[in-house]
Amino acid sequence: MKKESGGSLFRRLTRLFKSGPKLRKKISTSDTAIAVPDNSKSSGALLFQKSLSPTYATITSNAYNMSERLMRYQDFNEMQYTPELASALDIYADETVPQDEKGKILHIYSDNEKIKELLEDLFYSIVNVDFNLRPWVRNLVKYGDFFLYNDIHPEYGVMNVFPIPVNELEREENYDPQDPFAVRFRWVTLGNRTLENWEVSHFRLLGDDMFLPCGSSVLEPARRIWRQLIWIEDAMLVYRDWE
Repeated sequence: MKKESGGSLFRRLTRLFKSGPKLRKKISTSDTAIAVPDNSKSSGALLFQKSLSPTYATITSNAYNMSERLMRYQDFNEMQYTPELASALDIYADETVPQDEKGKILHIYSDNEKIKELLEDLFYSIVNVDFNLRPWVRNLVKYGDFFLYNDIHPEYGVMNVFPIPVNELEREENYDPQDPFAVRFRWVTLGNRTLENWEVSHFRLLGDDMFLPCGSSVLEPARRIWRQLIWIEDAMLVYRDWE
């Protein structure tokens, strides 16, 4: 078998995962089952996004630009030092990844023993979910986003994963007219280096369209009240100084 070079493997990964994994769905009929790719050219979602691409791009660029993200992340960093909010983040993290009676936080089920073995090696030996998953979840609920850089070797696959600070990456969508579902990332602090979709694992909490294409923090509803509390405390200090 001809050995695949690293460059050709990366190009193939980019082609496969530029707009997400290629899922196939079966449509059952009276005669036969037809396998249809989920991003088929006849897809209504594809036509809809193609027609609204300029509008969607405008919304995401204006409503959730980088400067606003940085302001929000700065507020979330300060909010976590409020005892009640810090406890809320801890509860989210603890309830999301609880341990069972054997001390495991992740279970892998598969009829294929080879797949199960590979996934257990990935999650427990490489990713080390026992140690990393809880702080990752806490950061995810705090910011609404969490990024992992996937260190992939052409021969051995995923060698390691590295958390990337949320204020260093930008998620880009609708940049390719031929593929409206294409996604890539831009590493702002490294000279706007472009990262392909398969190089970054982006976890996000969706729920508020105003923050697309990024997620929304669980602290967002308390952000205004927290700022008002800070202003009230500052005003009281100023008033006492004048007395």
